[in-house]
Amino acid sequence: METILENPRLNNQCFRLVASIGDDEMSGRQIIAKYEQRFGRITDSAAYEVLRTMRDREILETRKGGGFDQRSVLFKLTEDGREAVAASRLYYATLAKLGLPD
Repeated sequence: METILENPRLNNQCFRLVASIGDDEMSGRQIIAKYEQRFGRITDSAAYEVLRTMRDREILETRKGGGFDQRSVLFKLTEDGREAVAASRLYYATLAKLGLPD
């Protein structure tokens, strides 16, 4: 039987970046800004590589932005993405508790 500790859905950086989106629809720049506010610096190239990978794994869906900058891409969690974030959140919370006194 597989447990959450045996199979985290997202590695730490992916989890932090994707979890920054929450239930919102955000541009890459917004996601990076929110990530950096919480966790510190990430290069644009590293962030966009994670976002592309997560899109390819169907963790994120994208659409072209509207309004002022029609070139922007907006990212949103899919149902699988929400499940992956929840599973990863549980995994990391459980991992953080290991070794701590009761």
